[in-house]
Amino acid sequence: MKKREVEVGGTYTAKVSGKLARVLVTGESRYGGWDAVNLDTKRKVRIRGAQRLRRRIDAPNGKDTGATTSAPVADEAPAERPAKEERGDATLPNTVAHAVPQTTGQEGDETMGKRKSKKQAKAKTYDGVCKSCGRTVRLLGTKGRCECGQALLARGGRVTRINEHPNGCVKGLPEATTLKAPEAPKPKRGRKPADGKLSGLDAAAQVLGEAGEPLNTKEMVKRMLDQGLWETQGKTPAATIYAAILREIQKKGAEARFEKVGRGTFALAK
Repeated sequence: MKKREVEVGGTYTAKVSGKLARVLVTGESRYGGWDAVNLDTKRKVRIRGAQRLRRRIDAPNGKDTGATTSAPVADEAPAERPAKEERGDATLPNTVAHAVPQTTGQEGDETMGKRKSKKQAKAKTYDGVCKSCGRTVRLLGTKGRCECGQALLARGGRVTRINEHPNGCVKGLPEATTLKAPEAPKPKRGRKPADGKLSGLDAAAQVLGEAGEPLNTKEMVKRMLDQGLWETQGKTPAATIYAAILREIQKKGAEARFEKVGRGTFALAK
């Protein structure tokens, strides 16, 4: 409705709290709109705008009195909806024009096989080295199993091991493709005596054994060089021997050949 069509004292159908109700307009509201009474619940309500009023449902009895007679709200008949058109054969009203044909079991297996092959073709491959055997392998997807039996996982662009407790408990892993066989282990590097010369630690142990008493590293180096047990081109051979003896003590612990008995002084371990 429009604002000019709303009259104080009139009864209208209005939307209140999301529902249509009969309201009696009692006056204009100081907050805007109109004050009214819900005739169904006998509660005061405020009509904020004319758009909330649907239509007037009372008829004035006279101009002077202005009395109004409320009338029941007439239920609006729902608009008739057009009937849906049937698609398909006119002689068979229940048939569908675009029915999907049902596949047989064999056709379904072939379809699933094609989908699986396409999925495998789209799967990303990852190359890496197996940490257990040293093979260079290629994984079809993020998981696989090396020829050595190790379960592998591609994570962050690197191939790592999957810890299995017990071994082989992770099932259904595809076999990884071996790109390169593992290389033979290289012999460990170590200092070997040359021309009868010993390593610095071996010469120091021999000098301490012959002395039978603790020696400092300067005295050890002097005796090692005088006896021709060791050769060095370093400028501080005493500091080199001192650091080497400390590393052996820290690394081997109780199995070390040396023990520290004073500042810069060592003896053979008992």
